[in-house]
Amino acid sequence: MYRSTGTGLGIEAGHAHGDHEWTGSRWHPGLARYGTGAEFFYLVRGIRRTMLTVSIVTPSFNQAPFLPACVDSVANQSHRPLEHLIFDPGSTDGSREIAEAAASVTLFAEPDSGQADAIAKGMRAARGDIIGWLNSDDIYASTDVFEQVVARFEASDRPDIVYGRGTYIDAAGDHIRDAYTNENPETLGTRLHYEV
Repeated sequence: MYRSTGTGLGIEAGHAHGDHEWTGSRWHPGLARYGTGAEFFYLVRGIRRTMLTVSIVTPSFNQAPFLPACVDSVANQSHRPLEHLIFDPGSTDGSREIAEAAASVTLFAEPDSGQADAIAKGMRAARGDIIGWLNSDDIYASTDVFEQVVARFEASDRPDIVYGRGTYIDAAGDHIRDAYTNENPETLGTRLHYEV
């Protein structure tokens, strides 16, 4: 389980917002292949609105014990508008019912070829200006994470990707360890899959 806290980065295009710091980086061609989790948000270029919209993609399969906290951590974000897309290929533990009952969720109850396929489907279906993914056993640490992300994307250096620090937590929500933070955006695309 992973909790994206958004705290404590200070590298290259970093930009502080309150107690949170989000780091921006220019797009790396290999990143789509290596991106692995909750702390990443992508800005879809060419679409500018008065207020940036956020789409979160969540792949889920038999994650009923964790899914309510995941759904709540997205639904309780202070930034609007947003959409939360959950992809479930056939859970039998009540996960689909949890997603269906959540007013903030659009459920895609359809087969997929695994987590990466579900995420790819979600990226294609997402309508937001900013797209992120959050695994079904992960949560955002605070209700202002999306505000911080949007503010970072709107900064003058206009990053293509924003990521923040996270912590690994157990099923009870207790801290296990901090997630690794890459301090050199130039190596993000090649090192991320080894270090997160």
